[in-house]
Amino acid sequence: MRRLTAEFAKLRDVDPCALLDREAIKVITRVKVGDHVPGRHLSECGVDTEIDEFTPGWSFSVDVGVLYQPSEHNRRRETIDNREFFVDDDDRRCEYTLMVSDDIGVSLATSAPPFDKTGTIDESPCDMAQSYLTKAIESYTAMRLREQRLTLPQLPLASHDPCEAVPEVAQALGTEAIGVPVRTYLCSIEPVSSVEDSPLTGQGLTVVYEYIADPRSDVPDDAEEVSPPGDSDLGTPTAITIAGHSGSQFDGGRELGCSINLLFGEQEAKQKNALAKVQVVSVLARDCGVSKSVAEAVITKISGV
Repeated sequence: MRRLTAEFAKLRDVDPCALLDREAIKVITRVKVGDHVPGRHLSECGVDTEIDEFTPGWSFSVDVGVLYQPSEHNRRRETIDNREFFVDDDDRRCEYTLMVSDDIGVSLATSAPPFDKTGTIDESPCDMAQSYLTKAIESYTAMRLREQRLTLPQLPLASHDPCEAVPEVAQALGTEAIGVPVRTYLCSIEPVSSVEDSPLTGQGLTVVYEYIADPRSDVPDDAEEVSPPGDSDLGTPTAITIAGHSGSQFDGGRELGCSINLLFGEQEAKQKNALAKVQVVSVLARDCGVSKSVAEAVITKISGV
């Protein structure tokens, strides 16, 4: 676990959008290239293309820090510029993964256009991925850092470890806890095995840092202050403010759990034909009392309040 923590810490410094060279994409696709768009997970970034105003083209995306087992399913290997990649593909999508440790990789995915009315696209997704990596291998392997400010938008939340507030979470709940890194920006917080009757037992507690549509937009105008119980019916998103950070809460009962999504700052990035996105701290647990306590501990820690 310590090794994963250290590996993910290094990869959080990497700007995933800098791995996608828009000029190289323009050269190999010969169509209009869109802007860098960070993905839902802060380790992700994508670039879309357009054949024309009404026709989407190829899509390119990267994920920095995926847990990956090269030995599974006899994965195909390909070498580009003396670097070995593992390949996973189907008819519509192809993924090339470059390993940065025994079980962590950096993946490039290419997705074919949904349709091609011009009839000029005959490359497979893997052909396109290989063409990109051949053309832009330096950009892809340089692993340029967020602090270099090479791409927009800048996302301050991306510098934080989702497990960094585990001591504060344990203190807030009056127990002992451990943080288990699952992804670069996803932490599972679990009870220490030696502690009996821990408030964390059975909670399935996770903390995730995301870049998503403003969660406050899901709250109905007539929503009550507190979500109705979700044991018999699904709850309704309600507005919530914790430690000065606004967001939403959804109580889905014992089966779906209770999620709280809080804005980290008010920075937005408005993209063409897309919803405005914001940086969000997402906490999910079985009970809302636990979710609220954890959300407050986490947002207070990373905000420096």
